[in-house]
Amino acid sequence: MRGLSLKMLKKITNPVLLRSDLLMVVLNRDSHWILVVLDLKAKQICIFDSIKNPAHKDVVFKLVEVLYQESESFQSFAISEWPVIYVELLPRQSSSSDCGVFVMKYMERLLDISDGEWSWRQYLNWQVEMNVFRAQIAYDIIKFGEQFAKEPAKDTKFCNI
Repeated sequence: MRGLSLKMLKKITNPVLLRSDLLMVVLNRDSHWILVVLDLKAKQICIFDSIKNPAHKDVVFKLVEVLYQESESFQSFAISEWPVIYVELLPRQSSSSDCGVFVMKYMERLLDISDGEWSWRQYLNWQVEMNVFRAQIAYDIIKFGEQFAKEPAKDTKFCNI
């Protein structure tokens, strides 16, 4: 985590964290994407990994170390003491190239949970729907681009590094 990532990290302040329930971080290790969720209410760190490799925990521990060392906001949350949970019951990929789509679907599901339940049982076989998911993602990107071209976002402070 150097350069641009570290600058963005330092911009995450206590007021932002206090208004948030979850902080989602997408990490790449050896060309594999994983989702790390800092659950700010439950004070725990969850790893969403579509290939079920517990060895990916080491990159998460490095993230926690960097967050704690480089950001006073995270020091005040004492995240270095939070448990790191490897989420077991998840949809898993059976191909070698779908991890990015799985990460996006994990985020979509987490943001769509209205009752606070993290139940994945009804979503365990995503691999068979992968072509549909890819088409949905492409459609969403195109629609967002069209909408943004017509009406650019007014608050783009997050882009000003």
